[in-house]
Amino acid sequence: LTALCELRDAYFHDTSSALDMYASVPGLLRVFLSLALFAIAAVALVETYAKEEMQDLRQLYLWLLLIFTIHFCTLPLQVILAVLVSAWWRLKVITFIGLLSRVIVFTMLMVSLRPSRLDLSIMARLEQDNLIAPESGQEEMLEAEDWRSPLEGDDAPDATVAE
Repeated sequence: LTALCELRDAYFHDTSSALDMYASVPGLLRVFLSLALFAIAAVALVETYAKEEMQDLRQLYLWLLLIFTIHFCTLPLQVILAVLVSAWWRLKVITFIGLLSRVIVFTMLMVSLRPSRLDLSIMARLEQDNLIAPESGQEEMLEAEDWRSPLEGDDAPDATVAE
């Protein structure tokens, strides 16, 4: 579908006054598919959020919902703005919105998926539901007072090798 949009844009696109490559049937189909994917992801995340009891995972689901909202709704927003913005500013505004949304989404993904205790929370949740067997030594890691994430700062204890 994306290839059809690109081919149409490359061969039949008049850059003087055209709105953009999404003014065709394949382009509109891609916009509607983006909205459909957003709806599916939002419904799944809201249902999962409602069933989840752990606060760390609930926060992750909210972050993911916000990330999906920005990612999937950027394309329809760009198409609407292409109609509203004058031809002189159209390319600049649409390009800026696309780049800004990508920067925001990737930054939010890096923040939400950073190394932290979240992976331990997920493992604890899986053990609670008896989906996996507890790993040896994991209980000690969960209960250790000096465990810190690598991103928590320089005051984390250094790992020393016993000789």
